[in-house]
Amino acid sequence: MNLTIKLLINTVFLFALSMAVQAADLDPDKIGFSPVPTWVELAPMPATINTDEPLDVLYVLFDQQVNINRDKKVSFSRLSQKVMNQQGLAHAAKLEIGFAPAYQKILIHELHVLRDNKKLDRLVKDNIKLFQQETALDKGMYQEVWQALVILDDIRVGDIVQYSYSVVGSNPVLGDKHFGTAFLDWGVPLQNYHYKLISPAGEHLSYQLENTQVKVQDTTNNGVRVLEINQTNVAPVLLEDRFPSWFNPYGTFEYTQYKNWQQVNDWAMTLYPVDQALPDELKALLAKQHFDNKLDAVTFVTQWIQDNVRYFGIETGTNSHRPSKPGETLTRRYGDCKDKTVLLNTALRHLDIDATPALVSTVLTHSLNKRLPSPGAFNHVISYFHYQGKDHWVDATMSGQKGPVTENSFPDLKWGFVVKPGSSGLTSMKPVSTKQTSAVVDIEETLTVGDNGKPSILNVKTRYSGWKARQMRSYMSSTGATTATQDHLNFYTRYFDNIEAENPLKVTEVANNELLIESAYRIKDAAKAVAGRNEVTLYASTIIDEIQPPQVRQRKYPYALTGELEINHRLNIVPSDMNDVIWRGEVAPVEIKSPWFDYSVAVNKNEQGIAVDFRYKTLTEQVRAKDFATYLNKLDEIDKSLAYSVWLRKDRDQRSRDRKKDVRNLLQSLMKKS
Repeated sequence: MNLTIKLLINTVFLFALSMAVQAADLDPDKIGFSPVPTWVELAPMPATINTDEPLDVLYVLFDQQVNINRDKKVSFSRLSQKVMNQQGLAHAAKLEIGFAPAYQKILIHELHVLRDNKKLDRLVKDNIKLFQQETALDKGMYQEVWQALVILDDIRVGDIVQYSYSVVGSNPVLGDKHFGTAFLDWGVPLQNYHYKLISPAGEHLSYQLENTQVKVQDTTNNGVRVLEINQTNVAPVLLEDRFPSWFNPYGTFEYTQYKNWQQVNDWAMTLYPVDQALPDELKALLAKQHFDNKLDAVTFVTQWIQDNVRYFGIETGTNSHRPSKPGETLTRRYGDCKDKTVLLNTALRHLDIDATPALVSTVLTHSLNKRLPSPGAFNHVISYFHYQGKDHWVDATMSGQKGPVTENSFPDLKWGFVVKPGSSGLTSMKPVSTKQTSAVVDIEETLTVGDNGKPSILNVKTRYSGWKARQMRSYMSSTGATTATQDHLNFYTRYFDNIEAENPLKVTEVANNELLIESAYRIKDAAKAVAGRNEVTLYASTIIDEIQPPQVRQRKYPYALTGELEINHRLNIVPSDMNDVIWRGEVAPVEIKSPWFDYSVAVNKNEQGIAVDFRYKTLTEQVRAKDFATYLNKLDEIDKSLAYSVWLRKDRDQRSRDRKKDVRNLLQSLMKKS
């Protein structure tokens, strides 16, 4: 999907760059000018234009036509947008077209303004600027994406801005078969929509629709097959927060010239040769190690590559899909997913482990099996090997792993395509053990309540295991101890006004792939004066964060929950003297069960103080839209027990001062009466 359509779907035009170079001259190899191609049959403008919508810009017409019946793939786009108010001027007066100059060229056909039944030509070559943008650098990728930018002069409310262009070419590394997806609705209303796909009649072409009731006109004439879609008054897709990443709310049209997954495998096999040589440096490193078994060796080399070869990809041209040689990746000490996977697979084969690449999608995860066969179904590659009767899936880009490879965090994936001779379909991905997909957070907060005006001390010990341990290692590595200490302090300021960190966070690696983080805080006035007593309140803060409800509660789409997670949160309240605790009798335990989570609370009193144990465990990955109201009711039940308060008598000095004050008040009252 080209960048212009992405911008429309999100209803805003963005020009915030991770990197931008100075505007370049109009290179004829990157941009050209021509009339509308003769093979294009322009969709007509609507006879009347809707003006009732309270919009800044009304998208009157979008016309996209893709021609794969030529030497090079050509995608023609034409957009007409009407400026409805002053706020819409900024949107309509800035036009952006994205392309990859390594294998694509832009042809601009027309740019004009319709005003008072007149067509005003605004295609001025000197007003077009080319910029290089790198919006994925923060994700470790350099893609060499360019933008053609036009800022229009003299745009007024009521104008219709119309422009058309073609993007010529496609990435040659994807082979000679074409595939693609068109989005049939956006995040804004669209009055008229037209899509056409032109292909050779003798070439295999399959297509499918999703989340739409539109009809596809499928005709063949003079050796050319045409698939066409027309829509009017297309309603916007109103997105909801926290729907699963794999869930697609948009109407889509998908096509491919690949007959089956075996043809995709034939393409992928050319990119991943298995006869790669392991670099001498890595050979020497492995030779120095002693391993009790092969899985220990797999663990060592996997985690070494994860942690010592940083993730960074130069995704230009054929580099977007063709991996570097193992020696190049190791020498550079960086690579993207395919580079690191090839290096890891080469090392594993050196250890007599028959490892091969597995193509996956970090976006489609659950729904990958519903896609048509094509290279476009994937955006990531990991390692696969079969050993001792089990399928193992290892992601060379997941740094911060500890413990045996059989317990390392398993990617949040459901389907993979193993690239090897004879591969002809997707493989269901399952972890070797439940530890690969689960996580446990054990947190103990101990509040020692200060007496006689002294500050209270809060000690916190949090033990992470499973994918939470890896997540926290990555967090600590990227932020550093100073920032992490401040982040934790900021977290507790939500519950205590006058709080200070006693010391920096203490981070300790413990056995069984667990991470322990300890912190301490000094709190002034932890106990609040209420009705002549001091009230101390602590909260199950980790669970509160986990169950925060979404902004959109009347839902059409499923609601994503965190993966397999168990939180055990203990609150200890330790007064200076247990006699100061105003105990309210035994507190009945709380237990709430649902299809989505289990939750419980238990309160115990001992000689030192009061202990409150909270437990929360997720049972599924999502809540269906039809069940969401019931889910919210269950959250309301939890909400009543997420805090625990203890009443304390005022400290001894304060009680003495209060008694003296009471005597003075009584004497003053008696004197007034006399």
